[in-house]
Amino acid sequence: MLHGMAICAGGGGLELALKLALGDSYECKLYIEREVFAAATLVSAMEAGWLDKAPLWDDLKSFRGDVASPFVGNIDILSGGIPCQPHSVAGKRQGEDDERDLWPDTARIIQDVRPSIVFLENVSGIMGYYHERIGGDLRRMGYQTEEGLFSAAEVGASHQRQRFFILGYRDGESWNLLRRGVRRQFDRGIQDVGHSNIQQQDAAQQRPG
Repeated sequence: MLHGMAICAGGGGLELALKLALGDSYECKLYIEREVFAAATLVSAMEAGWLDKAPLWDDLKSFRGDVASPFVGNIDILSGGIPCQPHSVAGKRQGEDDERDLWPDTARIIQDVRPSIVFLENVSGIMGYYHERIGGDLRRMGYQTEEGLFSAAEVGASHQRQRFFILGYRDGESWNLLRRGVRRQFDRGIQDVGHSNIQQQDAAQQRPG
């Protein structure tokens, strides 16, 4: 079983993807999200059974000390999408000079919690910052890194919505567990699993009251 922590979890899209890819091999143990609407979405998804039920912490910056200690050494996958505004082409692209840049806090949590796998996503505009800082920080913490730019259109959507994904890993056994979990879901028929989940969500949304 792979245990996860979702930072800057938003509405849980990345967690849904991990559940789709890993199925029963994965369980999220903590969500961190400060935006009220996104946090409410997470709670609704947990209540509906689409996401694992787990505690929800509201501030990445205060996740330290006694709050973080139960998770130290107990998390296999740390996932998340740190705020994109410092790197988005729609903004001023101030990067690490933007007060909303949460990579330093993310790096601190990775260093403290020591997950075997780090899985992050962001807008394409973060690619320069990744090559200048994030990738180097991860490698200094002992992670091998892989990265890629993918679009929603590549998986059949009618729009581009490009996103940059970062994968860091350092523990061979966890990497093998990750691969086995994905393989097991693939053998089940990952598209059928995803279609079933979507049907359940649609039915819930159409249910009166």
